[in-house]
Amino acid sequence: TGVIFLAWSPHEDAKLLSVSYDCTAQIWDVAKKEPICNFSGHSGRLFCGLWSPMDPDVIFTGGEDSTICGWNISRQTNKLPTKRVVKKSTFKKSKESKPWMTK
Repeated sequence: TGVIFLAWSPHEDAKLLSVSYDCTAQIWDVAKKEPICNFSGHSGRLFCGLWSPMDPDVIFTGGEDSTICGWNISRQTNKLPTKRVVKKSTFKKSKESKPWMTK
């Protein structure tokens, strides 16, 4: 799951927001090398994240599910992403498939 975007907090030193293709956002305390909290509510990959310029307890995230979410940092209970159940593909390889089409 690749990290796609990073943003430093304008309110606190060493706080970093990351958003990724695993559909979650994460806040890190870089100085302590610890996760602070994780936000998981999007149904698609995330593309951007933004710290509220007015409220140090709020971030915003946007993703391919065409939603923008606002999150209160202090209300989050997870420090890291929870495991998601990945459904297996139902794609069946046909005898006529080209080698470059079989993945």
